[in-house]
Amino acid sequence: MQPPDDTRADAAPRRDPSHALIAGTLALATLAAAAFVHNKVPFPTSAETQGTLSGRINPNSATAAELATLPSIGPTKAEAIVAYREKHRAADRKPFETAEDLTRIRGIGPKTIEKLRSRVRFDD
Repeated sequence: MQPPDDTRADAAPRRDPSHALIAGTLALATLAAAAFVHNKVPFPTSAETQGTLSGRINPNSATAAELATLPSIGPTKAEAIVAYREKHRAADRKPFETAEDLTRIRGIGPKTIEKLRSRVRFDD
């Protein structure tokens, strides 16, 4: 008696179509994740780095992309800083004069201020 066709020594191995589907899905998910991470916080261009000439960032003039590079400040808090700054800018006063002034932004507290203190500046 002969073995079934799929067990013969000269038969090509059967390919499970679900393996190809899983492999394709994983490849697509990996590419999508890489694109998301890469574009989440874009590197600032030379025009955007004007606020970082001293290596420290001025929250009164920095872009959201620059602010997002600070410790414990991601894109969401960076946008909140910019929005607060635009809403509260006065002709005679800057919105942020000290590091502690950044605690006006939701999610920024004393621990975050200690991480930021050496990375921010408030001069013109």
